Amino acid sequence: MKLTLTLLGLPAAMVLPLAPCAADPVSAPRPFSVQVTGDVAAVSAGDLRYPAGAAVRDIEGACTVRLAVTEAGTARDIEVVACSSDLFRREAAQVVRALRFDSPADSAVLQVRWSLDDPRATPAQLASR
Repeated sequence: MKLTLTLLGLPAAMVLPLAPCAADPVSAPRPFSVQVTGDVAAVSAGDLRYPAGAAVRDIEGACTVRLAVTEAGTARDIEVVACSSDLFRREAAQVVRALRFDSPADSAVLQVRWSLDDPRATPAQLASR
């Protein structure tokens, strides 16, 4: 009986019309914001990105980053000490590298938060690692 149903179902599936594919919603740029707060003030930022894996899942996140700031205002000795999700860990270091700071510091701590400007986004909790 199962063999008969399978054979009868196959021709019916072959004659069904194919639906046109809609544009991939993930490929379209999505609005987002990156907020950086902490011990040192950033005066400029380069290219900031939202982690693709987190954007696809509508996840917002945050990381705590420890760093030193050089006389030239660039970050060095960057250490991501806590993140709400590993999806944000690599991008947290990239954000800090892209920033320029107003004064040197031997040690500073920054909070980096990513937010999707989308009502479907779910906030994540910051967790130590």
